[in-house]
Amino acid sequence: MGRAATFRAGVPIDTDTLYKIVPKVGNKVYHVYGDQGSDTLGNGESRSGALKTIAAAYALCVSGQNDTIILWPGTYAETITIAKSNLHIVACTYGPGRPNAAVKWTSAAAGDDVITITANDVEIAGITFTGLDSTDIIAMDGAAVACAGVHIHDNKMTSSLTAGIGIAITGDSSYKVSNTVIEGNIFVGGTAHIDADAYAEYSLIQHNTAFCADADYFIDHANVTSLLYSFIIWNTVCAQDNANEPQILLVNDAVLAHLIVENTLLDAGTEPITRDVNDAACTRNYGLGAAHAADTTYIILVASGA
Repeated sequence: MGRAATFRAGVPIDTDTLYKIVPKVGNKVYHVYGDQGSDTLGNGESRSGALKTIAAAYALCVSGQNDTIILWPGTYAETITIAKSNLHIVACTYGPGRPNAAVKWTSAAAGDDVITITANDVEIAGITFTGLDSTDIIAMDGAAVACAGVHIHDNKMTSSLTAGIGIAITGDSSYKVSNTVIEGNIFVGGTAHIDADAYAEYSLIQHNTAFCADADYFIDHANVTSLLYSFIIWNTVCAQDNANEPQILLVNDAVLAHLIVENTLLDAGTEPITRDVNDAACTRNYGLGAAHAADTTYIILVASGA
C-alpha cells in the first residue's frame, strides 16, 4: 500500500486509493513511475504496482474507452504516437497528497517528436516537456486520419532555441484538425510555440504564457487554410530581442473568422500582431513597450511604468 495522505475533508486515505479516485472520467487507470516502476513486474493498476514506461501503459489502453495514464514524477525519454481515441495522459505532480515534483518528458532521440496525436479526444496535461533539435514537442497530425477534440493544458514546453516547435497542427482537406483546446501552458524558446500548418479550425487558444527568443512566433499560421474560425484570447507573450517579427501571425487565409481579444504582448516588436483583413475581430489587445507605437491598429499601447 502507498503512504497515507489527507484528502480534502481531512480523512487520511491511502495514495493508491486516492489516485484511483481522481481520474473520474476514465474507464481504466494505469500508473507509470519511471524511477520505481517495472514493465515486467507491475500491472499499472496502482502506484505501488506502477509500470516503468509510458509505452507499456499505452499498450494496455483501449481506444474509445476513456482510459487514463497517470505519470508519477521522474524523467521519461520516450517517443509516443497516440492513435487511440478518448485517452488521457496526465501528470501526478503538485497538490494535496501529491509528491510535489515534476514529470519531465523528452523524446527518445534527437530528431523525434515527443508525442504525435492521430486520434480524437486526447488529453495531455501537467507535464514538463523538452524538445530536442528541430522537433515538435506535440504534433497533431490530421493528414491521414481525423484528429478532433484534443485538449492540451497546464504543460511547460521548452523547445530548441533555434529550431524547435511546441505544438504543431497539420491537417488536409479530407481530415482536418478541429476543436482543439490549448490552454494554461507555458512555452519557452523555439521558432514557433503553436504552428498551425494547414486545415486547423475551431480552435481555442487561451491563458497561455509564452517566452520568446529572437525570430520566434507565439502563433504562426502563414500557410493557406489554417487555424480558421478560432479564438485567441487572454494569452501573455513576452518577447526577447525580437524587433521585427510579429508574435501572432495570421495571414494567407481565403476566409478567416478569428477572435483575437485581450492578449498581452510585451516588447514584441513593431508589428506584434499581423493578420489578414478577413479576421472577424481583433480588439483590446495590449502592448507594453515603445516598439508597439508603430502598430495602433490591433494594439492598445501601454507605456512603460503605466
